[in-house]
Amino acid sequence: MKKNLQPKTKNLQPTSYNLQANSGFTLLEVIISISILTTGVIATIAFMNSELQQISYLKNKIIAINLAQEGIELVRNVRDNNLLNSKSFNVWIDGNANNCSSPCSYEIDYDDPKLSSSLDTKLKIDSNGFYQYNNGSDSIFTRKITITDISTNIGTGAVINVRVESEVSFGDKKVKLETILYDWK
Repeated sequence: MKKNLQPKTKNLQPTSYNLQANSGFTLLEVIISISILTTGVIATIAFMNSELQQISYLKNKIIAINLAQEGIELVRNVRDNNLLNSKSFNVWIDGNANNCSSPCSYEIDYDDPKLSSSLDTKLKIDSNGFYQYNNGSDSIFTRKITITDISTNIGTGAVINVRVESEVSFGDKKVKLETILYDWK
């Protein structure tokens, strides 16, 4: 059996298309549209990047403020414990009064509320998110507690008080809180 290998041909008629002069986009219009879109995307990315940096800075500032406040509260706790245990108001370090000439700089931990001489040591953050000097990985924060004797003699007796400054540094930024503690006993 023989097959016919000749292609079947149809009567093909040419098709003509009527193109209108303004029916599409020109190359110039496409380039301008892409430029405007690209500019918008780049501006949005730049804005988001600056906002993320601002969020990171504010987060660190909040942590620094809380660490500074903790420093003041820990010194207040030392003062209160000294007065409740019939120790001198100005016993700050190793049970000795007036360990250095005022002002004196110290470090203190929440879990070991003893003042030690400040060495500008970075605070560490432990696995529970607590900041301290002994355990954990290094953080970007340093805390220095400065105690200045501002006692005065008024009339018949001495008014004993100290200025406590708690300064927390992170990078080139600093947060400093200050309070005055009185010998309330």
